[in-house]
Amino acid sequence: LHHGAAEAWTPLFERLDANKPIVLGVFGASVAQNGGCLDQPYKRCIRYDGVHSTFVGWGEPPVRPLKGFAVRFLDYINASYPSSRHRINNSALDATPAQNALPCLFSHMPTVLHVVILDFGSMAFHLRLSAVEGAARMLLSLRPRPLLIFLSFHEWCQRLKDRPRSLYEPGERLRGGFVYPDTPWARAEAETKRVCERYGQVCLSMHRALDPNMRAKLPGFALRDVVGDDCLHAARGVHGIDYVTDVLVHAFDRARSRYSRRSGGASSAPPLTLLNTFQGSQALPPPLHPANAAISKRPARCYGFVRAADYRIRQGQSSTYRALQPIQWSSAWCPLVGESPGVAATRLPGQLASAGPDHAAEGHAVTAALGLSADSRLGCATAEPQASCPRSAFGRSERAAVKLREFLRRPPRTWFWCYSSLALNPAQQKKSPGVLALVPGATLGFTVDSRMASEAGREDAIANQSRLELRVRATIEHLVSYEGMGIVSVACVGGCSCDAHRIDAHRVDAHRNVSVFLQHAFDVRGGSSKCGVRMQVLSETSSGGHKFKVRTVTLALPENGAER
Repeated sequence: LHHGAAEAWTPLFERLDANKPIVLGVFGASVAQNGGCLDQPYKRCIRYDGVHSTFVGWGEPPVRPLKGFAVRFLDYINASYPSSRHRINNSALDATPAQNALPCLFSHMPTVLHVVILDFGSMAFHLRLSAVEGAARMLLSLRPRPLLIFLSFHEWCQRLKDRPRSLYEPGERLRGGFVYPDTPWARAEAETKRVCERYGQVCLSMHRALDPNMRAKLPGFALRDVVGDDCLHAARGVHGIDYVTDVLVHAFDRARSRYSRRSGGASSAPPLTLLNTFQGSQALPPPLHPANAAISKRPARCYGFVRAADYRIRQGQSSTYRALQPIQWSSAWCPLVGESPGVAATRLPGQLASAGPDHAAEGHAVTAALGLSADSRLGCATAEPQASCPRSAFGRSERAAVKLREFLRRPPRTWFWCYSSLALNPAQQKKSPGVLALVPGATLGFTVDSRMASEAGREDAIANQSRLELRVRATIEHLVSYEGMGIVSVACVGGCSCDAHRIDAHRVDAHRNVSVFLQHAFDVRGGSSKCGVRMQVLSETSSGGHKFKVRTVTLALPENGAER
């Protein structure tokens, strides 16, 4: 789609020629996870390092090591430019559209990167197109300025239960009202091409590379070879990872050949595309989307429901970027409005800590921290602080399966922390840290700092922002899915205020039912270092279930920076 400007490639080759190590970044969602990583044991990408085993879905055995396309690409670079200090940082987030990571991108990614592979096709149905440029502008604000490789993936077929897979055909109507080839993936690809042309970066399309051979039914290019029955992920195809690696290597070799000719002074060498001259300057060109003009300078507070302050430090990784700030939270089970405490407490099975003088005092502190009145706290019960799902409940053993079924049969009645999805099928269990609740009455409380300065270093502005007219935009990133999901009420308590409202996590998709993390945004008024937010799972449900999972909380000034 676009080879990239010479100025975009040159810093990378100059660094490699100087025998300096590079950091290869990866950003996107589940397809980007297929790229793999080498030293991030807390991330799902480690399953594609070529050492750990993962479910492949083709060949024997079905669970075996598989090396991802980013790992193979770095291997290729290492063959010509060897260094034991070359690194991969895979910051892919499963089931997460790119806009969720903005403006907290560098709470997920390093601030030192030399080349970044970006995947926006995984979540094309949920992608806000302006986020493509938003991510690009944030990454291109780094020094040194990295080369960006937008690697575009399309869904090749419809995944319908008990029906054979076949390639989309021109004029075929997709669920959701799209008519092939006008699909969400085509629109995402067109947007990446616009961004590449504006900023002189690299755009590669797996669909453009493989579609002619697949439609010609050439050997090695059937659906089984490219993506398997999955229809989207390269790791599910017999040759899928090979083909992605080939496309990356071809782009790299083409650029290296032209760079070598330029460096050697061969005037007859065809130059790389020179659409922009900003690469050598500090300034970026005017944005395609006005909202992205100052996105890299937009103040934000980025919180995560994590167990360690910095997983990178804990695992021995270099801390060259900010981690999500661990959020302080507490939980209790409380009767819903209008329910009798005695009746409510006995009608639901669940795990609660035993009562006692010490536990009663602790429970009082927890429920008080939730912003509940003394009357409202009557009938509340707390679990052991920050209950969690058992790690022994995950994996492929029958013992783990029994443990998980038992846990789900009698779950905690409070919110609890879990590092994994709760899928009963081990092949669908993904690392997905967050807090969740499964029964009505589970009440979660957490505090955030709602003070916000519109300019860096404005400590005086922060100090004076207790005034009620200050407004910041809060977003709660939560799971939505098509079955078993619940509804929560949201209220602000202590030091700030917001309109009480509800969030329904049940969503049926017009194209295909999926589980995905989306953001719920609302306004918070009043700057406070201890702005409290309370969420309670309601008995009402549109799905028949009550599951609700929260992963991150972000506070930022409105896009126009206004305080009103």
